[in-house]
Amino acid sequence: MQDHKHWPEINTLAEHIREEAAKRDEDVYDVLHETIDGHKWVIYTIFHFDVLRHSDNEDYAIEHLSVESIIKDGRLSTEALAYGAMYGDVLDSLQASG
Repeated sequence: MQDHKHWPEINTLAEHIREEAAKRDEDVYDVLHETIDGHKWVIYTIFHFDVLRHSDNEDYAIEHLSVESIIKDGRLSTEALAYGAMYGDVLDSLQASG
């Protein structure tokens, strides 16, 4: 993944999440979690380090998630780190746009 793909995707996700939350009359944070949790950049390991490299929130998971979600079987979960970074980036985009 190249940097020029990261931010357009983040902003597109923020727009989609806002619209989907309104359409389903759900909390935007629930839709945010659901969307990021199911995104291919979180699901597939090959994308994890690219997300962390391009994110403004590479430490989000460490600062906001539980140790149990970051450490799995004694190892650092790059999936949890990528989830946190994307969550933070999309959250920032949502807050910036409105």
